[in-house]
Amino acid sequence: MILHEEISDKYSEDDLIIRASDAHRSHLHSREVNAEVASIAYGVVAECTFEQLPYFDTTTSFPPDVMHDILEGVIPLLLRQLLLTLHSRQIVSVQNINTELDLFSFGQNDKKGKPVKLSLKHLNAGTFPGTAIQKWCMFNFLPFLIGHFVPTEDEHWQHYLLFREIVDFVMSPVVKKSSLSHLQILIGEFLSEFNRLYPGNFIPKLHYLVHYPRLLAEFGPLRSLWCLRFEGKHQYFKRLARNVCNFRNICFTLAKRHQQRQCWDFCCADALHQSYEQEGSCVVQLSSTSLKDIILEKCNIQASELEADETILKVKKLTVDHVKYEVKDYFIVDVVHEDLPIFFKILHIIQFRCTWILCGKLYFGLEFNSHLHAFKIEALHEWCTLTAGNEVDYHALDAYEDSDGCLYIAPHHTVYKVKK
Repeated sequence: MILHEEISDKYSEDDLIIRASDAHRSHLHSREVNAEVASIAYGVVAECTFEQLPYFDTTTSFPPDVMHDILEGVIPLLLRQLLLTLHSRQIVSVQNINTELDLFSFGQNDKKGKPVKLSLKHLNAGTFPGTAIQKWCMFNFLPFLIGHFVPTEDEHWQHYLLFREIVDFVMSPVVKKSSLSHLQILIGEFLSEFNRLYPGNFIPKLHYLVHYPRLLAEFGPLRSLWCLRFEGKHQYFKRLARNVCNFRNICFTLAKRHQQRQCWDFCCADALHQSYEQEGSCVVQLSSTSLKDIILEKCNIQASELEADETILKVKKLTVDHVKYEVKDYFIVDVVHEDLPIFFKILHIIQFRCTWILCGKLYFGLEFNSHLHAFKIEALHEWCTLTAGNEVDYHALDAYEDSDGCLYIAPHHTVYKVKK
């Protein structure tokens, strides 16, 4: 559905009139005089059924669902328009993109959302294949896939990078109030450029973006309120319905099976999974490892206090407080100069005397490559340790190497250093 022209050229809430209770009642009253004119003038088609509830206010703001607005709405629309434009200008073809998808090696954290191959027929028909996460993955990794094909100053590419910056703000689990005015400017610029670059393709979900700065100030980080987790829960019921193949009373069947599973989960002594979980463990003599010195320093133990047969437990994966750590993962452990992150690469996960220690190396962000929308990083040679839970952001990241051998990391959202 293409948005009405009177709304598609409004790029800020300052240009709009937010519906208020008194005005809404006046609009409802105008329907009694002339319903057709009222619906066109005010957008009020009918009285809401919930109006009969004494505690309900139709004009109350509700948090938006960034999954449907952005992951299922704006991102596929923007990607489709961008890729069709690049294809028509013979900068990069759909076949080139599919070839790059086959050749590109996604990291251990990103490969779960690996995008599906594209079809020019689908793009021309107005659809973009894949799940919400697969579309988000394509959106994030497009610079690594085709960035070397696209000229740096291409206006369509710059428009895509502008929306990357907006999505980083919106998807962040922490948002500074001082950044909301900047976000409002970015959204206005993005919508204005979209109308210029892709005329006639403005949809309602693009218009919803103008309200995001106010809703972020009102509700906080919107990622905490999206429908993705509810969709994940719903996936269990859809999968179960296909497996049981009993549709005589499908509601009863699903409810009973779900309650049985909940009872099984709650029978566990650790129903909330607060204890740690580990995978791929092995026992190693402490004296035989090169990490002996940093382990003792971390635990504040002298070498003379060790027993002769002291051992350590090494694992490949560890889950602590629902945060997953795996060898070769990168985590942001600090942010300097407000926007330059410091990364920690896990090389060993060790338990020594009931204490979990993450051993690895620090990687400093040298610069931000705007064309790739990623940080160029470089490692320090010294080993260091990290205690699980002391990272700034709990999302594990992967690093990617370009043709020149330089390492890049593209965080999936803006990261701020939060005082604990």
